[in-house]
Amino acid sequence: MERKYKNISIGTFKCQDHTDMNIKYFLPNNNREKVVLCEECLKEGASSKKFYLDKLDITTYVEKAVTCMEGYKKIMKASKGKSKKKTATTFGMLYDEENETIKRVKEVLEAEKGRLEYCYDKLLSDLRSVIKAEKEKALAAIDSQIETIEQNFYYYRAKVMRYFPEQQEENKNEQEDEEKEDDFEYDIVYSMRKCTSTEMLNKMIKNVNDDLDDLIVFNIYQKDENRRLAMKKAIKVLEDNLKSLINAKPVFSISDDVIHSLKMGVEYFLEARVKIEKPIRALRLSNCYFDSKILTTMKQHDQVKELVDLNTHGNMMQLAYRGSLHGMNGPTFHYMVGRSTPTLALVKTVSGKIFGGFTDGFWSPKPAMKNSMFSGVWKTTFRPGSKSFLFSLDSGVKIHLDPSKKEKAIYIDRQYGPCFGNEDLWIIPSADDNPVTNKIVIKHGVYSSPDDTSFVSNFLGEKPEDNDYVVQDIEVFNFFF
Repeated sequence: MERKYKNISIGTFKCQDHTDMNIKYFLPNNNREKVVLCEECLKEGASSKKFYLDKLDITTYVEKAVTCMEGYKKIMKASKGKSKKKTATTFGMLYDEENETIKRVKEVLEAEKGRLEYCYDKLLSDLRSVIKAEKEKALAAIDSQIETIEQNFYYYRAKVMRYFPEQQEENKNEQEDEEKEDDFEYDIVYSMRKCTSTEMLNKMIKNVNDDLDDLIVFNIYQKDENRRLAMKKAIKVLEDNLKSLINAKPVFSISDDVIHSLKMGVEYFLEARVKIEKPIRALRLSNCYFDSKILTTMKQHDQVKELVDLNTHGNMMQLAYRGSLHGMNGPTFHYMVGRSTPTLALVKTVSGKIFGGFTDGFWSPKPAMKNSMFSGVWKTTFRPGSKSFLFSLDSGVKIHLDPSKKEKAIYIDRQYGPCFGNEDLWIIPSADDNPVTNKIVIKHGVYSSPDDTSFVSNFLGEKPEDNDYVVQDIEVFNFFF
C-alpha cells in the first residue's frame, strides 16, 4: 500500500506532566496511565528504569493503526451474512445479570469508600495527636534549656557566695555561727516538710545532692587551706564552663528536609498498603495473547499462559526484551529487563526447539564496588526466587526449583543472557564472541530432575544436535494486571 502521508502532523499537543514540552510519541497499548509522551517523559522513564520499549513516533503509530483497521475490516467481511442468533444466545445470557451485578458492586464500593474515609480520618487524627505531642515535648525541651542555663548561673553565684563571701559578711556569719548550735538534721527535715509537691521535693533533694558532692572536695584534703584552694579551683572551672556557653547553640535536627523525608515515607507507606485487593480489571481481547515472535500458534500462547499463576502475577504479559530486536548480548538484556519482577523468558534454538524459565527474582547486575574506581566492574552472583521454574513447550514439561536450593534460582552475569540455576539453563556468549550465535548450557543443577540425561532430554530431546545448542532468539516478558 502506498503511503498517503510521508510526514504526518497532528498539530501541537503539550504533555500532561511537562506542560512546556510537545508530545512526540504514542504507546500502542493501555498498560500505563499515559499513552502520549514527550522527551522529558522518556528521560524520567530511563532514570527510574521504566523503559518505554514500545514507543512509536506519530507517523509510525498512524501506519500501525491503519494496518490494524484493515485487519478489522477483513474480519468484518469474513463474518458478514453469518447467523447472529447463535452468537446472541451464547453470549447474551450475561445481559440479564448486568444490572444486578453493577448495582451489587456499586453498593460494595460505596461502603468501601466510607470505610476508607474513616481509616484516613483516623490516621490523620492519630498523626495529628502524635505530632502535637512531639511538638509540645520539643517546646518543653527548649524551655528546659533556658531554665538550665539560668540555673547554671544561679548555681555559680550560690557557690561563690557560700565559699568566698566578702570579708564583712564572712565575719558576721562566723559570729552568728558561734552564737547558735547547728541542727542540720532539723534543717533538712524542715526543708522537706516545707515542700508542697513532689516536684518541689525533687528539686530540694537535688540541692542537697549538690552539697553532698561538694563534700567530696573537702574529704580529699586534710588541711582547710588545701580544701579552700581545691574549691577555688572547682569554682574557676565552673566559671570557664559558663563563659563557654556564650557560643552554645542547642538546636533540634528537625528541618524542612527532615519533614520532606517524613512526608515521602508516609506517601510510600500509604502507596505500598492502600491498594484494592482483587481489583476489577478492564476486559480486553488482548489479555488473551501477547506480542511474541517465537510463539506462532494459539496453542503455544495458551501453553505459556497455563504455566504461570496469572491471578497472582498478572493477566497481562508485555515484552521487555527481544534479542533479535534489541541486541543479542548480555549487557542489553540486563539493561532492558533491569529490576522487573516477575519475568518469563522464552528461548528458541536454530533447530526450532522452544523452552524457557520463569522467576520472581530480578536480573539487574550488582556493581563490584559502589562509588569506586572500579565502577565498570560487575559482580557475578546467584539470586533467590522461590517461585522459579523451567519449562519446555515441545515436551510439555514443567521443572520446579528444589526448595532447599532456592538461593540459586537464577545466576547473574552481566555478559550472559538469562541464566537459571547452577548451569540448569544458561545463555552465554559463543566462543567466537559472535552475539548472534549465543550458546545454551543445560545441565542438572538445582531444578528437580532425576539425572543429567533425562534433564537435558526434557529440552532438547534424546539425541541433541549442534543446532539445538545455538540460540535463534530470546524474549523476556513482564507481567501486569
